[in-house]
Amino acid sequence: MKRLMIGLSLAALLSLSAAQAALAWPDDAQAALSTSPVGTTVGGTWTVDISFVSQGHILRVDNLHPSLVIRNVVTGERRSFSTQATAESGVWRAAVTFPSEGSWTYSVMVGGSGLTFDYPAVSIGPAPVAAVPPGGGPASPWTAPTLIALLAAVAAAAAGGLVLVRRTVRRGTTAVVEQAASADRH
Repeated sequence: MKRLMIGLSLAALLSLSAAQAALAWPDDAQAALSTSPVGTTVGGTWTVDISFVSQGHILRVDNLHPSLVIRNVVTGERRSFSTQATAESGVWRAAVTFPSEGSWTYSVMVGGSGLTFDYPAVSIGPAPVAAVPPGGGPASPWTAPTLIALLAAVAAAAAGGLVLVRRTVRRGTTAVVEQAASADRH
């Protein structure tokens, strides 16, 4: 019985040792990012795939659940973004949005393990501005073709009015001459 107890204790100790070795995080493990946030602007989305690499190979551990944390260097504001597993084992995806411009650091945190991989600060620029026409205001509806058409319409209307005025004057003059001639006959 004593031998059995010693054997079971020894077996348990060896099992724990083997399990710990199998679950140990490799010393050379690094977080590998598919892209960096360089060029991302305020409100834009940085989509990044995260994997963990040791000796040039992706660690195919599906239960790591990393998150990506960004921190504004000046204000200290922090935002954390969860990741979603991709179809590829050991690869997670995060969609990160920077809330303001400035210098931001970013870190990958391995869920629950306390392991953190830090990256240097990047500069996040202002959101792109919509194109504004020269003059700073809305585009004018008075383009050259529009103005030419408008002037042509005004000229045609003036010419038509002039013709009507001449006809009216001629009729009036003719009527006056006919009345005068009629008066002379009488």
